[in-house]
Amino acid sequence: GRKGDALVQQIPAVVLSLPPSRDAVTPKMLEPIMAQMPKGSLLLLRTNWRTAKPAAIPSAKTADGSKRAGEGGANGSTSHSPSAAHVVRPEGPGLTVDAAQALLRRAPDLLGIAVDTPVVDVPGATNQPVRNLFAAKGWIVVESLDDMDLVPNTGARLLLIRESCTATASTAAASRRAPARV
Repeated sequence: GRKGDALVQQIPAVVLSLPPSRDAVTPKMLEPIMAQMPKGSLLLLRTNWRTAKPAAIPSAKTADGSKRAGEGGANGSTSHSPSAAHVVRPEGPGLTVDAAQALLRRAPDLLGIAVDTPVVDVPGATNQPVRNLFAAKGWIVVESLDDMDLVPNTGARLLLIRESCTATASTAAASRRAPARV
């Protein structure tokens, strides 16, 4: 319904909860939910990445092979570096382009996706290819959805409030659970 100049919509949501990991979300990980998504619903993708063991990636090196200052080692030791050879990647996982394409192909009637990760794309992706694929289809994309552990796997609804050209979203569980924060 409308309230003043705002359009308020309640959108049914289905949760896919993955095991804790910081690995990119692949088509295979989405398989259990793709055929079950009701038309006009939103996929809430709970990657549980914050509870996963931090992934270590090789530290950046300069052209001569030495470490950059501030990344650990004799000339740039930092207390937050887990070792001289690795730095911790703080980003959560995102969807691969293949996963996004599979989701669009297998669940075309979705209205969008909400993720508990900082962004819907994999860390380091340039030009936001996954976000752009979803936007081209007119999908709603909600990122950094906190407290997804409070959202039940079924019966959840997303409350979408659209004002002029902007939209804000918050989830509210349709059960006895507390609402999640966006």
